[in-house]
Amino acid sequence: MKQLTGNLNICALLMTTLILFQSCVVYHKTPVSFEVAAQAKTNSMVVTPDGAIARYKYILLENSEYFGVNRKAGVQLKTRIEDPQGNEVYLKNQSKSDWATVGLIFAPVAVGFFVFGIVIPVIDFTT
Repeated sequence: MKQLTGNLNICALLMTTLILFQSCVVYHKTPVSFEVAAQAKTNSMVVTPDGAIARYKYILLENSEYFGVNRKAGVQLKTRIEDPQGNEVYLKNQSKSDWATVGLIFAPVAVGFFVFGIVIPVIDFTT
């Protein structure tokens, strides 16, 4: 019974870790213009000149004004972006985000297997 409980705890921990890392987002290093960001319709990060960071699901252009759109409790919230000329916009890098998510999930598991000897057979050093 103790072994079953231990296995269930490990399984629950792994599932929780998988869920937490599903939202891993990596952004491109080079900023783009607001026009490009509005056309891309992808996750965007806006950095103001004073260093404040705002993250949005996508950037929307309406009546020559830019809005950052997020979803909260099933409702889309539009936040007006003040003075877009001084801000930098970074778009989501989909391929690096996927690799980062996979790496963050499997690297600790692989290290754990090797450290705790789950994969490596026990070597008898007494002979």
